[in-house]
Amino acid sequence: MMWRGLSFLAVLLVIIPPGLHANATQVREILDKLVTAILENQETCSQSCADNLIKLDNGYFLAFRITPGIQSSAYEKFMADGNSDDTDCLVFQNVPEGCKTTDGRLSCDRHYRSRILDLWDRLPIARVRVGVYKDNVEQRFFEFNGNSSNFDNWFSQSRLINNSYTDLSATQATPNFFSIVGDQAFGRPFFINNNYGGCDNDAGWLMVSDKADPPCPWEKRNTTNSYPVIFFSSANAKSIYSITNAIADTLVISVKLGNTQ
Repeated sequence: MMWRGLSFLAVLLVIIPPGLHANATQVREILDKLVTAILENQETCSQSCADNLIKLDNGYFLAFRITPGIQSSAYEKFMADGNSDDTDCLVFQNVPEGCKTTDGRLSCDRHYRSRILDLWDRLPIARVRVGVYKDNVEQRFFEFNGNSSNFDNWFSQSRLINNSYTDLSATQATPNFFSIVGDQAFGRPFFINNNYGGCDNDAGWLMVSDKADPPCPWEKRNTTNSYPVIFFSSANAKSIYSITNAIADTLVISVKLGNTQ
């Protein structure tokens, strides 16, 4: 689902100066003005081109989407400042439609990166949601406080507001990894891990295996070692990856704009 007329991010920088925290009403007024301006200026941006900010069914805006098995690092694409898929009309229109949804069964040739990541510090990010999907159904989620965050520090235990697991919270559990960068030595970004203990005993909640030759047998899902692979605990709590884990079709990062505290 998309919200028409939202090719607004460059103009938003002018309307919301750095440091100003807009509330929900202000954001709505800004968006309404931008919709009108864009649709009145068809010479610089067509109406179809204006549809380049994707609003998901949960009301959040798509910021990043991982596509498994495409032999390309999800972490490198996430961190690639300026390498976004909604920067201009031509780029956005050439993105496969499957990349713009939560349905990992649809064809997608890239990790979808919104310009939201580049402009994070200038936007009123209230909430950030990480959802892992299989068959277009959100299997597990993690929701974070996005207020006064930047594009990579929001993914932390201290900012965790809600999630699918009974043994994980901002104050419960002591993960050895909880960050976007994760364990780069082993190619494990977007990593929420409880403990290491040898491959047979590694346990946690979420991990993206982001390299062609991962260290543990349970990460090697096929003979070609296609990557990335998105692992999550299929239990209601952390699990040992070699025993109880599931593989997602896609991982979606989305944001809610506003002034939620």
